Amino acid sequence: MTASTHTNRLQVGGVTLQPETISLDLDEERIPYAILRATVPLDDATIDTLDPRTSPPPRVNVGMSQAFGYGQTLADLDASFAPLLDPDIGFPRVNLRDLSMGTDDVNPNSGFETGLQGWAATSIDTTIAVSSTEFASGLQSMEITATVSPATVLCDAFPMEMLGRLFVQVFVNVASGVTNATFRQYLYDANGVFLQQRGVQVNDPTPGLWYRLRLETSVTPGVNDLARFCRLEARLTGTNPHAYVDDFTFRYGRPNLASLTAQYGTPFNPGGWRPSTRVRGKLYLADRQVDHATGTVQITANSDDGRLNEYALTSRTAMTPGGSTVRDCCNMVLGHVLNTALPAGSTGSEIVETDALAWQPGELAWSYLGSIIGMAGLRLWCDERGLWHLEDPELVEVRGQYVASPDILADLTDAVSRENGGWGDGAVVTFEWTDSNGDRRTRYDAAGLQGGRTITRTVERAYPGTGAARGMLRKAQALGRVLGLGGVADYSVRPYQAAQATLPDGSLHAGAVAAVTWSQPNDVMTVRTRDLLGITENSYLYTPSGVAYDDVPAGVSYAAYLWEG
Repeated sequence: MTASTHTNRLQVGGVTLQPETISLDLDEERIPYAILRATVPLDDATIDTLDPRTSPPPRVNVGMSQAFGYGQTLADLDASFAPLLDPDIGFPRVNLRDLSMGTDDVNPNSGFETGLQGWAATSIDTTIAVSSTEFASGLQSMEITATVSPATVLCDAFPMEMLGRLFVQVFVNVASGVTNATFRQYLYDANGVFLQQRGVQVNDPTPGLWYRLRLETSVTPGVNDLARFCRLEARLTGTNPHAYVDDFTFRYGRPNLASLTAQYGTPFNPGGWRPSTRVRGKLYLADRQVDHATGTVQITANSDDGRLNEYALTSRTAMTPGGSTVRDCCNMVLGHVLNTALPAGSTGSEIVETDALAWQPGELAWSYLGSIIGMAGLRLWCDERGLWHLEDPELVEVRGQYVASPDILADLTDAVSRENGGWGDGAVVTFEWTDSNGDRRTRYDAAGLQGGRTITRTVERAYPGTGAARGMLRKAQALGRVLGLGGVADYSVRPYQAAQATLPDGSLHAGAVAAVTWSQPNDVMTVRTRDLLGITENSYLYTPSGVAYDDVPAGVSYAAYLWEG
């Protein structure tokens, strides 16, 4: 069993609510695509906020998440990275801001453009000064002159990011008297205790040339986990050594919350951390019901496409799009109802019949768009985040894959029906309308098999073009076999995502997610699939990721190839 914790966040009109129960349902076959239902305590101070009649209706922001461990508080992390050290050691106090910002350089003065702050000569009879002998960028470098050997210069200790180090380096230009130039890195733990030194050198450098001395930052196993601070040193050996150094650099990847969590969080399960899952919604308030007996309020919120089922053109005259494509019709309606538009794209370029272009007064926005979109075999929806889509449902790609098996499922249903569930192998759409001459007209669109189970629909509007029946048939055929899968909530699952399920008899089936519902506080989800295909041992789907169809020799089953490869 894998342990996880589940949390939620709910705001209506900017007011934060504490739901007693909450569920979010995403369904690709429905308008609205997303529906939120929640029960919250009745609060006289905020009840007026929960009024769906305002225009526009109040925004509902919801978040649900699953975590596989506990992170430390900011104070704990700050204490872990920033022990209060003895100032005499010379180690600075580090806070989370220092760590999270990161830097490519030792300190802001690594190129000596503002002087020699943070640097000091650590050998006797050694002086350092600012020089105009510059390596690559800026105007200055640090000049080292000495009458002893070796001459050493050391920077103040600086915090080092532990999880993404790349390299440390310095550039050296010898003026005279140097037989060896060495660049060293010193590592210390959080208490200033020395851990390790490493170095790189150049022998008999040619005067007047710049040499890059570079160290990769791999260190002895165990030291990497303890190292918190670093010092860098330039060391010159020879007779009265004289040289210039510039651009001391400690380069590393910037840390992020994920790396901090992996290093300092407490996972619930063996094997370390698993990525959290989450879903966030930007919906609108559609309904609220107060139950004074229980002191609760039930609220319902929908994705923005639900408003297309609410608004009918309020006008004395018809509205016509500026163009004649499906996309033109969609943008006309979205702009009029919601003051928005589809994102740029190539879908929806199909031409709509002239008689079907006009949006008539009193006609619901979705009634107008439904037949036009269906003619092109497309779907229009607004997802839970408030983003609009006009897509061919067979070409939608969603990252990730939902994988289910009996050992992680609490509920499993397998429905195959000719009478229920909307399945069919034929479709007929009847269009009925009154044309511009006042004559009643009827046209039909049909697709599929004769003699089977036919899905029918009558639409009261002008014929937009052929294709509506084909789109309706495609949807009906996908519902021939439907799996209902229930288990612990995983908020990364989405409609249109690829799905793979193993049934108790060991058979494997592939398809797509049609709908998912998450519920709290019981922390469960229900997934409904479509387009199921049984996978046998001879199926290409048995092959591992990255194997091409032609890679498997003729006559060899894909199952056998998998075991061999």
